[in-house]
Amino acid sequence: MCKYKDGSEYSGHWKKDKMHGFGKFKMADGSCYEGEFQDDVSHGKGKLTEANGTVVTGEWANGELQKTQE
Repeated sequence: MCKYKDGSEYSGHWKKDKMHGFGKFKMADGSCYEGEFQDDVSHGKGKLTEANGTVVTGEWANGELQKTQE
């Protein structure tokens, strides 16, 4: 597990010192993304649970949601 100064945490796969593959990133605000990463950003299938409890599951590309899964 990697802990950052702002309170966020990452546990998962790495490639060349970057989040890459499957992992879980807990953000300092309480949000959490669990899924695929590529070069330090969400990329592939994943689930974002926002701090308020809202859950968004879908396909991500370069850190942005592309389409949600039903």
